[in-house]
Amino acid sequence: MFWVDVDSTSTATNGFRTMAKALGIPDASIEEVLQTLANANERWLLVLDNADDPSTDYASYIPSGTRGAVMITSRIRECQRYSTIAAVALDGLDLESSTQLLLNAAGIEAASWPAHEKQAQDIVHLLGSHTLAVIQAVAYI
Repeated sequence: MFWVDVDSTSTATNGFRTMAKALGIPDASIEEVLQTLANANERWLLVLDNADDPSTDYASYIPSGTRGAVMITSRIRECQRYSTIAAVALDGLDLESSTQLLLNAAGIEAASWPAHEKQAQDIVHLLGSHTLAVIQAVAYI
């Protein structure tokens, strides 16, 4: 599984450099990394995160091949054009559900939730109650 932030050209380039190292091909270009994935015998998942610029052609970050899958996270509907199957729009959870998700995923026992609820709600507000962002925050914490 590979996670690349495509918020800007520089972050995407850095993400693909990290992928290249993980694949054992240091100093590879984005195109070489994509070719390696296209020819891979193993199954893989590539997440292109923060694809929020409608003027960017994200197709240049999508490898060909049949052994893997690409998931694009975006706040713009225009990214649906990259989908080979139906795109799924995900809405955020409500504040209570997001807070419970954060506390549960962080491994905090339910009996201790009231003591951490305010901090958890602050985090959820900062993340806009986006479920994937909440899970990413827990992984970081």
